[in-house]
Amino acid sequence: MPKPIPHVNYDLSRPEHYCPGAEYGVEDPDATTLWPDDRSFDRAAEARPPVCRFCGERMERVTLGSTLTSNHPLFDEGWDQSREYYLLNCPYCCHWRFKACEAKAGCMTPVGLIDAHSVARKFDTPIPDGCAAEVAQQLRRDPTFWHSMPPRDMERFVADIFRANHRCAEVIHVGKPGDLGIDVLFVDAGGNDWLVQVKRRGTPDAVEGFDSLQRLLGTLALEGRLRGIIVTTAGRFSRPLFKQRARAEWRGFTIQLLDRGKLDRMLSPVLPVRPWLGLMGAGVLSLVDDDVRRHFITNTSDPRQLRLF
Repeated sequence: MPKPIPHVNYDLSRPEHYCPGAEYGVEDPDATTLWPDDRSFDRAAEARPPVCRFCGERMERVTLGSTLTSNHPLFDEGWDQSREYYLLNCPYCCHWRFKACEAKAGCMTPVGLIDAHSVARKFDTPIPDGCAAEVAQQLRRDPTFWHSMPPRDMERFVADIFRANHRCAEVIHVGKPGDLGIDVLFVDAGGNDWLVQVKRRGTPDAVEGFDSLQRLLGTLALEGRLRGIIVTTAGRFSRPLFKQRARAEWRGFTIQLLDRGKLDRMLSPVLPVRPWLGLMGAGVLSLVDDDVRRHFITNTSDPRQLRLF
């Protein structure tokens, strides 16, 4: 069984040398050795937007460089201090890379260099509770995981997606033997009960057929309910299903359909928000203040966007 490999923390190193050529595209024999696994930091390629090595989406590039003056609260009297920070952030899968150079003007003063990037953790299935954000990142990086995640883990994750997208609702995972095909109970903000059926299909080109709707309608009739949702990792629903759903709605039922594309859009509120901010408050950077944090927050995207039906 494939193991999800989500980003959960960061790896930090302290390079021994600082090569401005690696930063500004200047010809430098060591420019390719300081950051050997990420050429997108080279500003000579400024016209070519950096691309996330995991999901292939365009990354946000944010920089800040300044010299502290004597009236700054972090200023060390007697020496000029300079700081330069560089961030690459992927708003789609939340992978990031951050590096910093903090220095004083003294000739014998060591330069503080930081190179940090998000890292991944492996764990066996079943997926532990509380890992929804990590699973969402993995799905953004590797969409095939939609089709290999164990069915029960998929049910629990769908419940997490509903909780993130509907903050004023109640969501309960009820999937178990003898559940009549109902995996999640969703009570919306208006107090309406929805019975949710989750289908994990093994291939991306799968089509969700009428039989799923037929089973859901049978359960709704037995339970005396009128509202249901079919959630599937299939790429689309079949025409017969849409046709019979129209007939069911004419008889008073309300059926919502969520395919893999809609599920992917609903991942945004599940993703972590600016996970690199933890590095700025971890005590490894001495010249970071509220202005630095505000600059990077203002110039990066918040992945949380509520995606309803």
